[in-house]
Amino acid sequence: MEFDWQEPTRNYSSTPEITVCTHKHSHHAGEYHTYKSILWIQGKECGSFILGAIGGFRSGHTMSMEISIEEEHQKKGYSTILIRTLCQFISTMVPNCESQLLFIDTDASSGFWDHIGMKHNRYYERFTADREGGGYEKFITFEALCKV
Repeated sequence: MEFDWQEPTRNYSSTPEITVCTHKHSHHAGEYHTYKSILWIQGKECGSFILGAIGGFRSGHTMSMEISIEEEHQKKGYSTILIRTLCQFISTMVPNCESQLLFIDTDASSGFWDHIGMKHNRYYERFTADREGGGYEKFITFEALCKV
C-alpha cells in the first residue's frame, strides 16, 4: 500500500498493488478535489475507486463516488480493498469527516452498492434541487463506507 499525492508509481510484478493519489483542479464553481485508489496489475491500471467534490470534504457540495474493476478482475475482493485503502488514507488526511454524505449518480452495479449499505436518496427525483445530493440515486456516510 502506498499513499502518494503525486502520480502513483506503476507496479510491473504479477502481485496486485494498490496506490492512492489525490488531485485538485479548477472548476467553474470552485476547486474540484478528487481522491482515488488504483488497482495495478503488471503495470496496468485494472480498477479504481474515486471520491470527488467541489471544495472536497465538508464543503456542502455533493461528494460523488464511482468504482470500476476490469471484468476479468471482478469478484476477487478488489473493490473492498480499494474502498478500505482510500478510507484509511482519507481518515488520516481529513479529520472529522465521518458524517460526510457520499453519493452515486446511478446504480448500474448489479447490487454492489446495496451490498455495501447504500440507501435510496429521497432527493433522487429532484434533479433541480439546490441541495447536497439532489438528483443522485443513493447515499452512504463516509463512516459507514469505511466499515465495508
